[in-house]
Amino acid sequence: MTTETAFKILNVDDYRAALYSRSKILRQAGYEVAEAMTGRQALETVRRERPQLVLLDVNLPDITGFEVCKQIKGDPDLAVIQVVHMTASSAGTDDQVRGLDQGADGYLIEPLEPKVLLATVRSLERAYRAEAKVRTAAWHWEQTFEAISDGVCLLDADGRILRANAVFARLAGIESGALAGRRLRDIIPGLDTNVGPASRVIYELERGGRWLRMRIDPVRDADGGAEGAVCIVADVTDAKLAERARQDLLRSERVARTSAEAANRAKDEFLAVVSHELRTPLTAMLGWSGMLRSDDLATEKARRAFDVIVRNTRMQAQLVDDLLDVSRIVSGKLSLEIGVVNVARIVDGALDAVRGVALAKGIEVRASVEGTLRSIAGDAARLQQVVSNLVSNAVKFTPKGGRVDVAVRAEPDAVTIEVRDTGIGIAPEVLPRIFERFQQGDASSRRSQGGLGLGLAIVRHLTAMHHGSVVAASEGPGKGATFTLRLPAEPPPATSQAAGDRSPRSATSMEPDLTGVRVLLVDDERDTLELFATALGQWGATVVSAADASAALRAFEREVPDVLVSDIGMPGIDGYDLIRQVRARPAAQGGQVPGIALTAYAMGTDSGRIADAGYQRHVTKPLDPLVLARAIADVVRG
Repeated sequence: MTTETAFKILNVDDYRAALYSRSKILRQAGYEVAEAMTGRQALETVRRERPQLVLLDVNLPDITGFEVCKQIKGDPDLAVIQVVHMTASSAGTDDQVRGLDQGADGYLIEPLEPKVLLATVRSLERAYRAEAKVRTAAWHWEQTFEAISDGVCLLDADGRILRANAVFARLAGIESGALAGRRLRDIIPGLDTNVGPASRVIYELERGGRWLRMRIDPVRDADGGAEGAVCIVADVTDAKLAERARQDLLRSERVARTSAEAANRAKDEFLAVVSHELRTPLTAMLGWSGMLRSDDLATEKARRAFDVIVRNTRMQAQLVDDLLDVSRIVSGKLSLEIGVVNVARIVDGALDAVRGVALAKGIEVRASVEGTLRSIAGDAARLQQVVSNLVSNAVKFTPKGGRVDVAVRAEPDAVTIEVRDTGIGIAPEVLPRIFERFQQGDASSRRSQGGLGLGLAIVRHLTAMHHGSVVAASEGPGKGATFTLRLPAEPPPATSQAAGDRSPRSATSMEPDLTGVRVLLVDDERDTLELFATALGQWGATVVSAADASAALRAFEREVPDVLVSDIGMPGIDGYDLIRQVRARPAAQGGQVPGIALTAYAMGTDSGRIADAGYQRHVTKPLDPLVLARAIADVVRG
């Protein structure tokens, strides 16, 4: 809703008492009032202030009010300003006629009742605003008519041009001023522009190398008869050229559609695989858990059941990690923490990770080292992920009784890690795309091996981020496969941490001591809350549990903890709002307590948002309680 502009009045009178009295009445009624006491002063004020109404005394000391009115109305820029003459009762009828003939909008005789003055002013204000709306509408119509991208002309009943915009003149090739009064068919021969009761007529014609589409619509009077027409001309040359190119595009579209259908099938296969891969471990976990709860299993059987649960849980966690890594890769948000990497330790960690599975399948895993290995620059955790993916793939696709050889060779400018297996091999048509996402040797739901087909895609991307290379080779199905990873032996940065400090093995070598540490643990999942509370208590921590943020804030009132550990995704007040409320507290009431966030959405944007909210650290679910305990020790002990 737009607000109307103020209605400004210029009050002109050389008699100061009358000037003051009239201005006071108008201002009390809410009007903005300017004043002048001479004719020349009035004209200067009009040009400067641009009032909407001038109350003009006829008898002024320099020039008459009639002359002032004449000059105002004679200026095209000022002519819209309303002028009302004010004069004493002794004025004759001739003066009134003279004033109105010279353009005045009214004539008032004083003395005048205030209510009559205000009623007259309000009436003139209404008239002025109504005229202003008409002028604005006309201006908008004019601007719209000229701004239309198509050519437009208005025709009378004889087909003569009444008006045309600049675009129409350009398309017709005639100056705008030369169009009015000419017949349209004289400008464009062959057109039937006789205006009658017929409905719309459309023509297409070629003119000067351009294609034009003309549409003529009749304009009907109140009785339904045609009193004129509107002609709209559009340049459709580009559309014509596009039509000619459409056939070529259709051929390309067929190829693209075939590709899209193949991609859609791959997506459907992937969704089916995801469904299988996420449900299968859960089935084993739930089944064994039910047996453990309902049956007194022998010790050996119980141990086997726990092994199955742990193995399947790790499989499930790895699936989530792979999906998160792929999402980071696609969005360009995966980053490295470069340090000194002990290559031998990386390989040992990868072999340790698969040793149990290899033993269960009767697969012999052998490792060899050629030359003297040097530490290299890289992200130790990510490089161990690369080697672990290659070795676990080899074990996964090697049948029982097979063999996997891991050979590490030191070269002058690189370190090469070769993983060779005696497994099922790779078909020649699959080999070129083996490092693409969602690819395996057999992509159907009937394949014998699990996995989403993401591991090798992650391997390729992480290797490229380290300026290395990875290649696959196979003589075909049933003849095994060889993956060769080559990493440049660049000198480690001088400020890097000690060799292998970031590797997962070294990260798990130290038991935390949380004796005396007061932990406020917040999570809406009761099972998770109980698990972490029990585990942290075993390392000496005193744990206060809260099932939601409100309970956590109440706990702060009772006792300030040494550290806050909170889940992010909670109903009501989430982890972000909780830490903001904590940070708003005075330091003595826990406003500076270290915070650790628990999240299952460890994307790059989440990390930044968590830090901005006020947490010092975040750890991702699913996680080992030991990882959480170490994080607590880090933020509390510094």
